Amino acid sequence: MSKLNSEQWSQFWDKNTLTTFHGHFEGNYDGEIKQFWFELFAQTNPNLKIVDLASGNGALALLIEEFNQLNSRGHKISAVDFADIKVNEATEGSESLTKLKNNINFYSNTNIENTGFDDNSFDMAISQFGFEYADHEKAFNEVDRILNDTGRVAFIMHISESVIIKQAFEALEQIRVCNRTGLIETVGLILARLDKLPKNAKDDVADKLKKDINKQLSFLTEQMKKYAEPTHIQFFIDMLSRFFAQEASLMTLEEKQQTLENLKVEIKKYKERMLDLKSAALDKEGLLKLNRLAESKNYKLRLVQPIYYNKNLFGVTFVADKIKAS
Repeated sequence: MSKLNSEQWSQFWDKNTLTTFHGHFEGNYDGEIKQFWFELFAQTNPNLKIVDLASGNGALALLIEEFNQLNSRGHKISAVDFADIKVNEATEGSESLTKLKNNINFYSNTNIENTGFDDNSFDMAISQFGFEYADHEKAFNEVDRILNDTGRVAFIMHISESVIIKQAFEALEQIRVCNRTGLIETVGLILARLDKLPKNAKDDVADKLKKDINKQLSFLTEQMKKYAEPTHIQFFIDMLSRFFAQEASLMTLEEKQQTLENLKVEIKKYKERMLDLKSAALDKEGLLKLNRLAESKNYKLRLVQPIYYNKNLFGVTFVADKIKAS
């Protein structure tokens, strides 16, 4: 199973995004996702102590705090994440998000399998696309420990049939297609070759490399037609095309080579993120195991069902209440 470590997640959240879906939500989660959480919290008592597990840059915690303020519920929210999260940067420029953020206690570099909170500290544990990345048994044991005798868990988790996971599979396929062209290496060769030649000089080796590059770029352009969202292939083509644009003539060879290396690193990180996402998603058996785990800890399942966003299967909801021992 592929898993990102704390440093890798910190690098991911360092992009100052609020949600894990860059560019797909304006501000915070909305639509059916927001509706699910608002309806769930409309049914809860006021003045709860809530912990958001694997919070990232705080999207869910901020969403619940928005509900909290709109409805004067008096909830106190803590949010923990394995990474060195960047909540201030992610909410910068938004007066409303900054106001919400200031009422939440955020804890970076905190593993949800061992939070360090006292026993019976919270009334409710929530998570959105976070809990499933942990060891389920260890994380659930920790949740059980920090919840009081009548606590509730409420999660939205990735499932293998969702549109998100289908897109992850497509992204990995697009990465493989791009890598097989060897274009990064070929571009590196032609940049080094052209740097040694007088301007506008004819060179058979450079001409052959140019033909190879154009052939592979044409191949990738054709491959894009296979995908509904060929975002990685387009990104790959755009990045390599910049080396032959007018502004690239102002760069030294060393700067160009470093930019190529940076591109390779960025692609590697993206691949690792997609593999991590794919491995975290629950299949039917994984969801059944989680159900049985919760029941074995004396939790009563209240809701386990798919959740949709814009008519696409987005994940699965999981709500369970702790049954007080008699």
